[in-house]
Amino acid sequence: MKNGPYIFNLVIIRIAYKCITKKNTKMKKVNSLFWMVVFLFTTSIVPGQHQGLTESQEKEHETFKRGRIAPVFAYSWVPKGDTHSGNVSGVVVAPTVGFDLEYFLTERWAIGLYVDMEIMVDEVDQGDGDFITREYPVVVAFGTTYEFVKSWNLFGAVGYEFENHESFFIGELGIEREIRIPNNWDITPTFTYTIKEGYDSWKLGVAFGKRF
Repeated sequence: MKNGPYIFNLVIIRIAYKCITKKNTKMKKVNSLFWMVVFLFTTSIVPGQHQGLTESQEKEHETFKRGRIAPVFAYSWVPKGDTHSGNVSGVVVAPTVGFDLEYFLTERWAIGLYVDMEIMVDEVDQGDGDFITREYPVVVAFGTTYEFVKSWNLFGAVGYEFENHESFFIGELGIEREIRIPNNWDITPTFTYTIKEGYDSWKLGVAFGKRF
């Protein structure tokens, strides 16, 4: 059944989404996201995926570039409040810079390292007057991407946010539109939703990728 792995992935994403959106502890949400990434990764290697290729497709596959590196420039929306209780008093819009480093297992699947830094110095209210200081936090995450429709990718990652005052585990989900240009370059607008301790955030950005 050619569509079996694709249908299975949709089922896993749906189950993980329900787990993440339930009123539950932050760590359980991150765990749910982690297992979604694991399931997506384990279904990425499908036997016989290159069987029945035409001669032109085989030539194209021979020149397939498995590596990709991309600087990322974005803006992160960080709420001044507890997003889980609805007690949000404002928003910090923080310029964000980083890079993606990916290895493609197939034309559609990749695993990668994702690093970014929010350029901000501010206090975030976690609710009940409990403030934490965020000063240039750096996120390091590992995850996977999947091209579910031509040039449209879904991705998920788990990692850690490092900050001088308080660091914690994070989970990320996102979608991106890859616009390929000559010489193995791409321009890729991205949307990312990040689950953190006490509050969530999201960001809009663009990556400038190079295949190698």
